[in-house]
Amino acid sequence: MKEFTVFTILYGVIPLLFYKIKKVKIQSIEPFLCAVFIASLYEFFGTLVLKINSDYWFVCYKYLAFFSIHYFFYTLLKGKYKPAFILFGLLFLIQSIVALSRWKTLNHLDINAYSSAIQTIIVLFFSIIWFRSVFISLEIDSFTKTPTFYFVSGLILYYSGTVFLFLLASFIFKVDRSNFKPFWMLNVFLNLVLRTLLIVGIWKGRQK
Repeated sequence: MKEFTVFTILYGVIPLLFYKIKKVKIQSIEPFLCAVFIASLYEFFGTLVLKINSDYWFVCYKYLAFFSIHYFFYTLLKGKYKPAFILFGLLFLIQSIVALSRWKTLNHLDINAYSSAIQTIIVLFFSIIWFRSVFISLEIDSFTKTPTFYFVSGLILYYSGTVFLFLLASFIFKVDRSNFKPFWMLNVFLNLVLRTLLIVGIWKGRQK
């Protein structure tokens, strides 16, 4: 179990390195690749090697993920639907202010639960809009040949697959701490899936 977790963490540096080595130019996804790269390095050296408390890091990563994913969909949708982007941005900001103001009474699992729920809604909302626009415009002949399809699919699978885990994480940890790790492995596994789909998407972008 530990070996699988370490592998998944280190696996996270590959998408950005592959992106740079192959000189792929898909700017919309680059900030998110950087966020995953930074997360992998911190989780390995900071959390596993140096044993630094990861509570603050998990919260910081939520901000990195939010802004990079927001940028991805904003670029993907060519700047359309600005009111929706502004609305979700304000919603995330309000949630952040409320959560941080209650930092002493909430643990990082509770804070992550709220931000993950909003992030999941954002991913699903803009993914549906993107799929709808593709079907209407008929600009894409085959989804399997399109890098964006793998990026969007990875985000959908990860966030929709982990949202209930994050929402229940604090409760599970308090009730049965000894069995928390097996539940948390779902997050690790879906991280592996997301990172693999990022690599596949970059590979497809290289072929263009």
